Amino acid sequence: MKIKIIAIGDKLPDWLESGIHSFHKRFSHPWDLSIVTISPAKRSKTGQAVQYKQDEWDKIKRHLQKDHIIVALDEHGKHFTTRSFSEWLVTKQSSHRGLTLLVGGPDGLAPECLDQCHQRMALSSMTLPHGIARLLIVEQLYRAISLIQHHPYHRD
Repeated sequence: MKIKIIAIGDKLPDWLESGIHSFHKRFSHPWDLSIVTISPAKRSKTGQAVQYKQDEWDKIKRHLQKDHIIVALDEHGKHFTTRSFSEWLVTKQSSHRGLTLLVGGPDGLAPECLDQCHQRMALSSMTLPHGIARLLIVEQLYRAISLIQHHPYHRD
């Protein structure tokens, strides 16, 4: 299954990049993970968050694929346990479609973006910095896949 993470924010601390890379390199066939980073909209003192989110959505749209299920990471989205996320991933894998996960920037995702997503998923009820959200989703994807493959990474 092809999984794509599209994330706003291109400058992460080395420790986050290292953590993301550590999990990313563990993915293997039939799981194919790609990560697309998009520069955030330029902010100014007189700018509007609505416009920043729209500018970022315009950039995100260029990377979407029609055969993918699009999921927005959003604090108001559906909450999963590790097991239920793993089971959900199996259902998506069996649909023979790809999966794209969207990680918003400092102001979140545009309303139009959220409306066009097939689903919203919460990583936490708290607002997370986008770099930590990126690390968390990569780790949780790896954890879910390890459950599917009966790998001992996840322990109950």
